Amino acid sequence: MGKVLLGDVAKEVKEKFHSSGVPPMVVGLEHLIPEEIRLKNWNNETGINTTFTKAFHKGQILFGRRRAYLKKAAVAPSDGICSGDITVISARPEKILPELLPFVIQNDEFFAFAVEKSAGSLSPRVKWSQLKDYAFQLPEMGEQRKLAKVLWQLVETREKYQNLIVQTDELVKSQFIEMITEHSNGLKAIGDLVETKIEKVKDLPESIHSIKYIDISSLDNERKCVTRYTEYELSKAPSRAQQVIEKGDILLSTVRPNLEGRAVNQYEGDNIVASTGFCILRAKKCEPAYIWGIISSRQFVTYICEIAHGISYPAVNDKDILGYMAPALDDQYQKRYADILEQSDKSKFTM
Repeated sequence: MGKVLLGDVAKEVKEKFHSSGVPPMVVGLEHLIPEEIRLKNWNNETGINTTFTKAFHKGQILFGRRRAYLKKAAVAPSDGICSGDITVISARPEKILPELLPFVIQNDEFFAFAVEKSAGSLSPRVKWSQLKDYAFQLPEMGEQRKLAKVLWQLVETREKYQNLIVQTDELVKSQFIEMITEHSNGLKAIGDLVETKIEKVKDLPESIHSIKYIDISSLDNERKCVTRYTEYELSKAPSRAQQVIEKGDILLSTVRPNLEGRAVNQYEGDNIVASTGFCILRAKKCEPAYIWGIISSRQFVTYICEIAHGISYPAVNDKDILGYMAPALDDQYQKRYADILEQSDKSKFTM
């Protein structure tokens, strides 16, 4: 077939949801995982309060048009409604195999094109009228079928490894629970174990003119790690860019605690800045692994979910987290757990 424009083989879907029915899933930008081609997270509570009115159907692609550099685009597994910041894209099946279109959208070249066409400074967005001019090579239908089959096989293989990583994390959690059940001696507040005075952006040296900013979209919530940052001139940084962090700091999201947004910062430098949407946990009187074990436990997650306030964006504050009373462990058991966690990380890296 040769070179085609996206608008020749796909179209934007602008369908309104009819309120007489109940959407099987409600999708916001936060549910789209960067670089994941399948949609894995959504809300499906019938009583959820939402202003979303855009409808989508199974097999259509949900593209995050805000901050395209985050690389958010996924195939919908069912019908539902989504945020206005999501562009719904559908294949023209006579031109492109619907199973292949997701890989046209979820690739670096397309995202680079989308970023180039985006408008706005703090929260850039891109329109379909611009995306439809994206040009790419498209083979004939027979080759499309072969290519789609291979690509989806690769996705399935990758997901099997991801499942192994999840199982490894569950094993580590069970080790922590077993350890605190057998060896804990009393309770300690998280606030007594960490540094509570985190440096602010206003305290940075005058020689620093730009920052590397980490917000919730910088996290890979499946692997629980920071995967990216966004560079800003200090004077043009988002208002929530306030907390100067260090390598090894644990970032715990205070918004939508049920999503369990947490990660360890692996970046070094004097200009690494995190959003105020994180509680920064910097171990001071304990092993960092011990803090990680506490906030990964089902007891802690249940606690912060129960005290979260707000409907659309339930949240907790730093005081809630720092006040949590956790089972205390002696140094020898903290170090033993740290060894288990380190070995787990090595296994996950290998996978």
